[in-house]
Amino acid sequence: MKIAIITNKYSYETDKIVDEFSFYNNITIERLNVSSLFIKIINGEIGIFKDDTCIESRDILSFDVYLVRVGGENAKYIVEALKLLGNRIVISDVSLLNSGTKFSDYMLCCSSNKNINLLDTTFLGMGSNVSLQRLENAGIEFPNILKGSPSSRAKEVYKLNDLEEIFMYLKQDIRKNKVFQVEEYVPGGVDYRLLVINNRFIGAIKNESKDSDDFHTRRSSSIVNQYFPDDNMINMAINIASSLNVFFAGIDMIMKDGKPYMLECNTIPMFKRFERVTNVNVAKIFVSSLIEKYGIQ
Repeated sequence: MKIAIITNKYSYETDKIVDEFSFYNNITIERLNVSSLFIKIINGEIGIFKDDTCIESRDILSFDVYLVRVGGENAKYIVEALKLLGNRIVISDVSLLNSGTKFSDYMLCCSSNKNINLLDTTFLGMGSNVSLQRLENAGIEFPNILKGSPSSRAKEVYKLNDLEEIFMYLKQDIRKNKVFQVEEYVPGGVDYRLLVINNRFIGAIKNESKDSDDFHTRRSSSIVNQYFPDDNMINMAINIASSLNVFFAGIDMIMKDGKPYMLECNTIPMFKRFERVTNVNVAKIFVSSLIEKYGIQ
C-alpha cells in the first residue's frame, strides 16, 4: 500500500503522522509538497505531476491513498482532480467548502443544526461600497469581534467598540467579494479546543489569557491546561464535526451564560501543544482511525 501525504512544509504534526505509519510494515509513505504539484490535461486525460528532475518520478498517480494535510486553492484543485480520476482513496477535509472562507462557511453550515450554539453574527460583503450609513443599517451591536481572512491565523481578528472603528478596518482591507464576519463579543479571556477524530472525542485543552482584554481565538499569551468538558460540550463538538463531515477537527468553543458556543472549526489542526498538555498521542489515534475508516490494508 503506497500512501502520499500532501503538505506544504515539514511540521511536527506531519512528522508524527509519518512516524506512526512507519509501524505498519505493508505501508510505504511519501511526502509531496503541494506547491510542486500541477495538473495537466493531455488528449482529454487528466494527469497530476510534480516538479522533479527525474522524469520517471514526475507522475504521482501511482499511489493508492492520498492524505491531504494542507489548505489553499491548489490543494483543492488537486483533490478534485484525484476524485475525478477514481479508484483511489482521497482523504481530505480541505475541499469541504468551495469558497475557502473558514469562518462564515462553517457558521452557515452549522446554523441548520439546533444542537450547535452559535454566537450572534453578521456577515458583511461591503467591497468598495463600505460606508458608515451601510454599517449602521446592518444593526451591528458593540463591542464585537471582526474576523477577516481565514488564513491569517487570527492576525486579522479585532475587537471593535464603535462604527468608526469597524469602518476604519474595512476601508483598510477592501477586497473584491471578500466577506467579513462580525461576531458577538464574549468577555472572559477563556476558550477551549476540543479534538474530534472520525466523530470520536479525543480530548480538550483550556486557553486562559494573561490579558484580561484578550478575545476569541486570539491569544497574545495564554495559560494552557488540559480540560475535561461535560457531555454537553463533547456532544456539541461531535455534532459540529459530523455536520461539516470533517474527519479530523479542532473545534474552538467559548462559554456564555453557562453554555458552550462554537467559535470555529479547524480542519487541519495543529496538535503539538495539545499532545504536550494532555499526553494524548493524537497522531497514533489519527492514523489508526484512518486505517479503520478507509479500510487501508
